[in-house]
Amino acid sequence: MMTGPKRWPLWTSVGVAAAGLLAAAFGMALVAFGYSVHQTPSQAMNPTLERGTSIITEKVRGDEVRRGDVVLVADPWDLRGMVVKRVIGIGGDRVACCPQGGGVTLNGQPLSEPYLHEGSPNGGLPEYSAVVPAGRLFLLGDHRTDSLDSRMYQAADQGSVAASAVRERVVWHGGTDPEPLPGKLLGALAAIVGGGLLLVVGTIGAIVAAVIGARRRSRMPITV
Repeated sequence: MMTGPKRWPLWTSVGVAAAGLLAAAFGMALVAFGYSVHQTPSQAMNPTLERGTSIITEKVRGDEVRRGDVVLVADPWDLRGMVVKRVIGIGGDRVACCPQGGGVTLNGQPLSEPYLHEGSPNGGLPEYSAVVPAGRLFLLGDHRTDSLDSRMYQAADQGSVAASAVRERVVWHGGTDPEPLPGKLLGALAAIVGGGLLLVVGTIGAIVAAVIGARRRSRMPITV
């Protein structure tokens, strides 16, 4: 009759530890396969992202990208490696700059760009007007005088790059006006921390229960 009460705390603790292990493993998998940490490689996104600024990115498909997103793109134009740029236009958009000394227009409407580095919104380059082909993106740096981007490659697909070249999207950065971490990432981190605590508590509880059970068994009278 004493078996149940003696065994219950041990198996409960084991269950708590197992649940914590699963929660922590799930959170770590979300972080490992869904997010990355990088440093900004150039001044092209200054002042939003200075060279060397730490950024957290989420892995996305090209069709998930929205106007205004800051993305990591693989091997665009004649460049090699990953570059960081801002999405100005998507397939079907008309992007133009900069008539009569104005700024960038998107589908005929002035584009608000509070993130721009001081100076010309076109970096002193000639005016342009581009219609973004379907499935492609028009990308610009925030520092227009120090960025190689869609303005320089108008002869090929209006300077756009394939949306499929997008690998990741910036979701947090340590630069100017940093945004809070996204809820999905916070949930994953909470699962790691909470699961780790449950794993520790459950493991300690299981050890204590096992020791107490062993002591109780050693005190039981031996009958022949």
